[in-house]
Amino acid sequence: RIRSGLRYALADPERRAILALLAALSVLALPAMMLLPVYSEGVLHAGPRGLGLLSSAFALGARAASVMLARRALSEEMPLLVGRAAAAFGLAVAALAFLRGFAAAGAAMFAGGWAMMACFSGANIRLQDRSSDAMRGRVMGLFSMTFMSTAPLGALAMGWAGDRLGAPAAMAAGGLSCAACGLVFLARLRW
Repeated sequence: RIRSGLRYALADPERRAILALLAALSVLALPAMMLLPVYSEGVLHAGPRGLGLLSSAFALGARAASVMLARRALSEEMPLLVGRAAAAFGLAVAALAFLRGFAAAGAAMFAGGWAMMACFSGANIRLQDRSSDAMRGRVMGLFSMTFMSTAPLGALAMGWAGDRLGAPAAMAAGGLSCAACGLVFLARLRW
């Protein structure tokens, strides 16, 4: 059953590309957000209260994207939205590396929350729409595995990079790599 689910999910180029993009984001950009406490304290000197406000800005952005997706019913638009949101998420994470003002960092966090939710939820919508009733559960299992199996590897790499290069440089590298993956995904849509 696992093999048949994998064969089914990977047989469709769009499903395969979406799952690969989500795995890349889970390795490259989501772990960069784990460096937020170091960034908040070491770069912004904002302390625990500032970290809480930055996290709240991220959550508000994610909520705004959820509301937007709830009103958007056209699944055909989702691949374009997913690719654009992936690139925007990467750029928002990378922008944090260069921002030294708290208000600008809060705006980047809001944008990052919006883009992350738009990307991952849009991908979820599209994957479910492109899957048959019999295989939808297996495809959603693969969707969940992209987070659970790849994010710890990214966290390990991001922790190593943060220790060696500093949190801002590691965040910039992860974010720019994520943005590049989003752009490659968008380019593949036009092939």
